[in-house]
Amino acid sequence: MKLSVREMAVFSMLGALMYLSKILMDWAPNIHLLGMFIVAFTVVYRAKALYPIYLFVLLTGVLNGFGT
Repeated sequence: MKLSVREMAVFSMLGALMYLSKILMDWAPNIHLLGMFIVAFTVVYRAKALYPIYLFVLLTGVLNGFGT
Protein backbone atom coordinates (compact mmCIF):
# COMPACT_ATOMS: atom_id res chain seq x y z
CA MET A 1 0.00 0.00 0.00
CA LYS A 2 1.64 3.16 -1.19
CA LEU A 3 0.55 6.28 0.62
CA SER A 4 0.24 9.68 -0.96
CA VAL A 5 1.38 12.82 0.82
CA ARG A 6 -2.26 13.76 1.46
CA GLU A 7 -2.96 10.37 3.07
CA MET A 8 0.13 10.65 5.26
CA ALA A 9 -1.01 14.08 6.45
CA VAL A 10 -4.55 12.85 7.13
CA PHE A 11 -3.37 9.76 8.99
CA SER A 12 -0.94 11.76 11.10
CA MET A 13 -3.73 14.17 12.08
CA LEU A 14 -6.03 11.26 12.90
CA GLY A 15 -3.38 9.64 15.09
CA ALA A 16 -2.79 12.93 16.88
CA LEU A 17 -6.55 13.34 17.32
CA MET A 18 -6.72 9.90 18.93
CA TYR A 19 -3.93 10.80 21.34
CA LEU A 20 -5.53 14.17 22.12
CA SER A 21 -8.87 12.52 22.88
CA LYS A 22 -7.11 10.15 25.26
CA ILE A 23 -5.46 13.04 27.09
CA LEU A 24 -8.61 15.17 27.22
CA MET A 25 -10.86 12.36 28.45
CA ASP A 26 -8.56 11.17 31.25
CA TRP A 27 -10.61 13.11 33.80
CA ALA A 28 -13.86 11.29 32.95
CA PRO A 29 -14.06 7.61 33.85
CA ASN A 30 -15.72 5.20 31.42
CA ILE A 31 -15.78 7.64 28.50
CA HIS A 32 -13.46 6.37 25.79
CA LEU A 33 -13.52 7.92 22.35
CA LEU A 34 -10.72 5.67 21.11
CA GLY A 35 -13.04 2.78 20.40
CA MET A 36 -15.32 5.00 18.35
CA PHE A 37 -12.36 6.42 16.44
CA ILE A 38 -10.91 2.98 15.70
CA VAL A 39 -14.24 1.67 14.42
CA ALA A 40 -14.90 4.78 12.32
CA PHE A 41 -11.41 4.82 10.79
CA THR A 42 -11.62 1.10 10.01
CA VAL A 43 -14.98 1.49 8.29
CA VAL A 44 -13.74 4.40 6.19
CA TYR A 45 -10.12 3.41 5.44
CA ARG A 46 -10.17 -0.41 5.83
CA ALA A 47 -6.59 -1.76 6.10
CA LYS A 48 -5.03 1.71 5.95
CA ALA A 49 -6.66 2.46 9.31
CA LEU A 50 -3.71 0.73 10.93
CA TYR A 51 -1.47 3.73 10.24
CA PRO A 52 -3.20 6.15 12.67
CA ILE A 53 -3.53 3.35 15.22
CA TYR A 54 0.20 2.62 15.03
CA LEU A 55 0.92 6.34 15.35
CA PHE A 56 -1.33 6.56 18.41
CA VAL A 57 0.49 3.65 20.05
CA LEU A 58 3.86 5.21 19.20
CA LEU A 59 2.83 8.61 20.59
CA THR A 60 1.48 7.03 23.76
CA GLY A 61 4.66 5.05 24.27
CA VAL A 62 7.05 7.91 23.57
CA LEU A 63 5.21 10.56 25.59
CA ASN A 64 3.96 8.40 28.48
CA GLY A 65 6.66 5.75 28.51
CA PHE A 66 6.60 2.15 27.37
CA GLY A 67 5.78 -0.30 30.15
CA THR A 68 8.16 -3.11 30.94
